[in-house]
Order: sequence, then structure tokens, then C-alpha cells
Amino acid sequence: MASVFSRLIVKNPVGVLFEALLFLLAITGVLVMLVFSFVSVFLSAETWAAVLGLFDGVLPAGLLQLGLEADAAVRLFYVVVAGFALVLVSMVVGVFYNLLLAPFLRQRNVTGLAKRGFEVGDIYQGRGEWAVVDTAHRHAFFVTAARALQIRADEIRKVESRSMPLARQLRIRVDLTDPETPYHEVYFKAKDQGDALRTALQRL
Repeated sequence: MASVFSRLIVKNPVGVLFEALLFLLAITGVLVMLVFSFVSVFLSAETWAAVLGLFDGVLPAGLLQLGLEADAAVRLFYVVVAGFALVLVSMVVGVFYNLLLAPFLRQRNVTGLAKRGFEVGDIYQGRGEWAVVDTAHRHAFFVTAARALQIRADEIRKVESRSMPLARQLRIRVDLTDPETPYHEVYFKAKDQGDALRTALQRL
């Protein structure tokens, strides 16, 4: 059996850091909207002032003053808006990250595979994840900006494809014999790329 971490042949700290920050921003925004917005209604004036003091020098003084003078209902509104802003920032940063930096990091990780002695053949470019098949060593790799995940040919039990018309994508699912990591999925916008990967994995 192989854990997920033991399959990580390449780890890219830049990709890990960016993806962790995006996740943290999004989760923080959701928590602020769902939890802290209601908690803010019951805070005393002194506690509310202390919370706003944490943002002194970050937010405009006029906005902080409005927050200090707000009643409970307005506090709730302000906190919900703040949480939504965090989620929106994570989405915008995520879009630019996926468009500009992630493809470069994925290519770096593919290069890392070659440096480790694996044969990099055809690259099948999925949505946010690439698949690389090493026919010589009978390995498959699933590469994101943060890591490269290794799967051996003798671990592959079944390869299935499923068309998802609503999302306009094709899902490739690789079922494995390992109960620790029973399957892996990758999604493709281009149907021909997904079908080609399925065929390559079946022949592996």
C-alpha cells in the first residue's frame, strides 16, 4: 500500500504556498460570513472597538470610524461584506494564478520528473492538472502546480471515462488496487485529450 504522500514524486513549494493561501483566504471569508457575522451582533462596544483596532492602518480611518459608530444590524452587514470581499479576492487571485503562474509551475514539475530519470512522453493537459505517461518505466504521473503524483501500471485496476455535458468536460477516473488511494480523477475540456489518456493508460 502507498499513501498519498509517498506518491508525491515532485513537490513544488511555490505552488503549495499559493494554493494554501488561496484556500485560507476562501475559508476565512466563508467563516467570517457564516460565523463571525452573527457573533459581531453580540459583541460589546469595547470588544468591537478592539476588533476594529486590528485593522488600524489597513483600512481607511473614516471607514473604521463608521464601524465604531455602527449598531448591531450594521455590524452584521459590515462583517458579511468583509467576508464576501475575502472570497472575491481569493477568486480573482485564483484566476490570475491559474492563467499566469500555474502552467509555468506545472511545466517545472514535468521537468522535475525528467531530472529524476523518468521518461516524459506525451503530456495530456487537463483542467488544472496534466497527465504524463512514462511508457518505458510503466508509470503515470498526474501533475499540478504543487506536485506530481505517481501511479504504477500494476496498480491500475480500471480506467473509465465519463462525459459531463453540463460542465462541458470529460472525466477520466483511474481505479487503483491500493485501498489507501483507491482512485484518481482528472478532468478535460477537450474530449480527444481525455480519450487519448484513457487509451494510453489502458495500454500501459
